[in-house]
Amino acid sequence: MSGDTALKYVRSRHATGAEGSDFSRNQRQQAVMKSIRAKVLSSRMLLNPRNLEGLYKTLDHLVQRDITNEQGAQIAKNIVLKRKFTQVAGVLPRELFTVPDVWQYNGQYVLVPTAGGFTQVHKYVEDLLHEKDFLKDK
Repeated sequence: MSGDTALKYVRSRHATGAEGSDFSRNQRQQAVMKSIRAKVLSSRMLLNPRNLEGLYKTLDHLVQRDITNEQGAQIAKNIVLKRKFTQVAGVLPRELFTVPDVWQYNGQYVLVPTAGGFTQVHKYVEDLLHEKDFLKDK
């Protein structure tokens, strides 16, 4: 998939049914990010200095950061050589929300918390964050 096609795929809001929801769009975005990660961490990419240089130049131009190049190199070293990289994704489950008809919100797609309200959403996020802290300590 080309970059342009991938961008259209992850941004699409014009699908019908369940594929048109923000939840499906989020799943598409996560799938593309996993694919990019696999490609970047492949031996073909990591063992070719030109590929690494091109990747660095692209990211350096596109990403603003508040760490130095040395700090970034240390992080990359830990990820690649020491395999010290844990990624945990948190996605709010569809069951926490209802999607009212668009006419109720001037044609906008909105999510409204189910009967538990935002208290239930906040509890889910809190539990997720504690789970991530637990994983970080391992």
